[in-house]
Amino acid sequence: MTAETITNIITSIIVCIATVLSVVIAVIALIQTKKQIEVSNKQNLFKARIKSYLLVKALINLYINNREEIEGEKEDNIYFNCEFYFIR
Repeated sequence: MTAETITNIITSIIVCIATVLSVVIAVIALIQTKKQIEVSNKQNLFKARIKSYLLVKALINLYINNREEIEGEKEDNIYFNCEFYFIR
């Protein structure tokens, strides 16, 4: 074997190792990206749930604070009278 042949073999091995290594790194990057997207989606859903929860909580507190006024308005009082006029 000549020095040139040995150099070619070593170069081929290094290129193969570099190719395999780059493929492995790319797969790892894809897996991390997928996990990051899943976490981001969960965080956005959590924000939406918190927003809805806070809205409902505020409405319930508003009802509790004004319960007497709201219950008083449920009586059957007539506040105004609507009359319809039909013209021929």
